[in-house]
Amino acid sequence: MEVGWLDKLAGGASDGSRWSRRFFSLRGAVLLYHTHSTEPPAPSSAPRGAVCLSRDVSVVSRAETAAADGSLRFEWAITHPNGDTLVLAAHTESERERWVSALRAAVRREDAPPLASPLPLASPPPPPPPRAAGGAAAAAAAAAEAAAAEAAAEAVEAEVAAAAEAAAAAAAAAAARRAELCEAAAALRLRQALVHWRERTLLHCFRQLVGAQQLAARGLSGEARGAAVACG
Repeated sequence: MEVGWLDKLAGGASDGSRWSRRFFSLRGAVLLYHTHSTEPPAPSSAPRGAVCLSRDVSVVSRAETAAADGSLRFEWAITHPNGDTLVLAAHTESERERWVSALRAAVRREDAPPLASPLPLASPPPPPPPRAAGGAAAAAAAAAEAAAAEAAAEAVEAEVAAAAEAAAAAAAAAAARRAELCEAAAALRLRQALVHWRERTLLHCFRQLVGAQQLAARGLSGEARGAAVACG
């Protein structure tokens, strides 16, 4: 007897996104499913539905799909020639292969009864099993972590932008300071050149003045000697 939790596509549809977690048990050629978490279900508990397998039923594996919590669903379909379809999914490929093999073996039994549509019961379905709740909580936690990571990345980007703006302002201030220093150096060189020019001009004038005084002194000395000779 094969038993375990499986995902069931709601409404007997072959496609869709409404999945329910159900506890299945394969008893001979009858596949039963329950909504409670008793494993295995109590003998007195009524199943949520039942599928009788016959040789005309096909059990075909389908492509994997993604669940809401990011995990994969490994699907297969139980289809009757009249079009009735039940789509189930396991959480691992090995689990799907085990169920598909067991169902196909039940279909091959010659004494299998005809296919019966799932039997809906009046009782409402109970809350999802702990695994589904845990998956939703894990998905919510992952979403919260992603939001926190995104906020942290935005904060880092803001800090980088502020640092870049501060660096640009510092570079502009340094460039302005260099320009001021260059202007001051040019003014200093001009001042030094003017001082040097004045020094040379004053030195030249001083030498001319000294030369003129020396010439004047020599001229006066010659006149004095001439006057002395005349008196003698």
